[in-house]
Amino acid sequence: MKQVESDSQGKVNMGPGTLYGSLGRMIETGLIRESDKKIDPEMDDKRRVYYKITGLGQKALAAELERYREVVAVAKQKRLSPNTFMYSYGI
Repeated sequence: MKQVESDSQGKVNMGPGTLYGSLGRMIETGLIRESDKKIDPEMDDKRRVYYKITGLGQKALAAELERYREVVAVAKQKRLSPNTFMYSYGI
């Protein structure tokens, strides 16, 4: 949870339910698995669990990154920006 917050520069705050739900779904679908490798033995305790991306997970990640690249390419091609759209709300 701390890593997600740090990586997103504080823009994403993930709670335990979201984190563990996501991990569970990724394990069930074979995208990740628990790893025996301990990254930092000094920080290790019995509750700390490490995960490793699987081959299937790497393929899914590559596909998702390509999808994002295509979305960005379309936005650039159409010269879209947050200022492109104006919203009006009537009462």
